[in-house]
Amino acid sequence: MALKAKKKVAKNKVVSQEPRKAQSRPVWALLVFTIAALVAVSIFDYNSGQYNTTPPSDINAVGLVGSGIGFHGFHYLGVAVFLIPVFLFWFGVRLLIQQERGKRALVAIASPIAILFAAGLIEWIYPSANGVGSIFEDQISNYLGGIFGEFLYQKVLFPPLGDFGSFLIMMMGFIIGSILVFTDNLGRFLDYLQNTYRDFLAGRLDSKGERKARKAKLAAAKLVAKEEAARAKSQAKLERAAAKKDKLEKSAQEVAEELPEDAEERKPSRTGANLHYSEAHPRPCPLPMLPQSLRLRPRRSSSPSLKLQSQNPSRRNPL
Repeated sequence: MALKAKKKVAKNKVVSQEPRKAQSRPVWALLVFTIAALVAVSIFDYNSGQYNTTPPSDINAVGLVGSGIGFHGFHYLGVAVFLIPVFLFWFGVRLLIQQERGKRALVAIASPIAILFAAGLIEWIYPSANGVGSIFEDQISNYLGGIFGEFLYQKVLFPPLGDFGSFLIMMMGFIIGSILVFTDNLGRFLDYLQNTYRDFLAGRLDSKGERKARKAKLAAAKLVAKEEAARAKSQAKLERAAAKKDKLEKSAQEVAEELPEDAEERKPSRTGANLHYSEAHPRPCPLPMLPQSLRLRPRRSSSPSLKLQSQNPSRRNPL
């Protein structure tokens, strides 16, 4: 009896809802990084003596290719040529990481448009300026905005829109192109800026609270140190007063101990010379007091002076 073949049960496939992304291109990214570095060195090392002169007075760091890149970049784009390495480097970053489909093409289209509007803005700021007397005097061969900047501002935008309209259109074109190049989503970018600003304010409030707490802590520490210094000062003062008091008591005690010895030395003795002295020179005895009746009375004198004395008892002689 033949065995029945088992039916294979098809597994349910899980379909991802996420949009498909373009794969990373590291080789192309490294190539773009190399081109961006060469362009940057060519531009920064360029001067007018490296191109259209025979023989050239200077040699670019990237050679003839570098001098050609520098001349044509400054001639057609002016000072805006410095943006080319920046946009190339960011395009290399886009190639290095996974991106949504079509994003790299959008960046490749938006980058030259943003650089063109930047050249027009420079021409609007310095119209028909040839760079004489500026730091770009040795690099500029036409105008600061280059041929493209002059054409965009002078020929295309200024006649119909005027000065302010031309500025507004070129500014918006540069800003929108830069946002498309450097961000994936404008709303996400604005949310990022808003969250960054909120974090900055929160960190500032936290730092402000920390500064207040640190100041309060320092003030409390200073107060404690001041109280300890005053306490130590009063303690030292009390110790000096106690030491002074002890010293005075000790000196008084020493004086009190010396006084009985001096008194004993000065006490007269009843022996020896003192006895001899008392026998040789006896002390005089006090006279006995006579009664009032036996006391002699002074004689009365008949002289006028005595009469005056008798009449004025205040002038009497006490004798």
